[in-house]
Amino acid sequence: MERVAFLWQSWLDKAACAGVTAIICSIICMFYFRSTQVIEQRSLVNPVSVRENIAAQKPPPRPPAIQAALDKSKTLLEAKDYDQVITLAEGVMALDAKESFAHLYLARAYLAKGDMPKSIRTYAKAVELNPDFVDRKSLDKIGPELKVLVRSAVEELKKDEITKQPDYNDTLRAFYYLQRRLAGGCE
Repeated sequence: MERVAFLWQSWLDKAACAGVTAIICSIICMFYFRSTQVIEQRSLVNPVSVRENIAAQKPPPRPPAIQAALDKSKTLLEAKDYDQVITLAEGVMALDAKESFAHLYLARAYLAKGDMPKSIRTYAKAVELNPDFVDRKSLDKIGPELKVLVRSAVEELKKDEITKQPDYNDTLRAFYYLQRRLAGGCE
């Protein structure tokens, strides 16, 4: 009798373990299939709507007059005709104040003419309008150019004739902004 009770008890223990294992397996399967259904539902996004979202994120093409003025500004910068660059860039900015390349070419012209404070403020505005200018992976990156500017501006901003200018605080703010962006900081 004792032997039968032992076998019966052993059989119950095994059945209980098997039952618990079955319940755990069914719960795991339930979670697995539920998660794959969610993944499948997320992957069934309409590819046309994805393309439309991407197209909506791209900026609209520039008007031909602005593009022509920017191209001419770039060639004039290379030809070192800085007064013409300043005139063209300011004209473009009058048409579209958010044109980052106009600010960039204007900043380069100011720097070439030796006007460090205006150059710093204009570079900062260009980076503010187009944060990709300081992104290492961007095709339009100007990070190395800005590093040279920041290094040379440290001593230049300490000169008396610059510290007495009425917009000196704005220049310092722009300078610190450029330093922060070059260091990888947020806006």
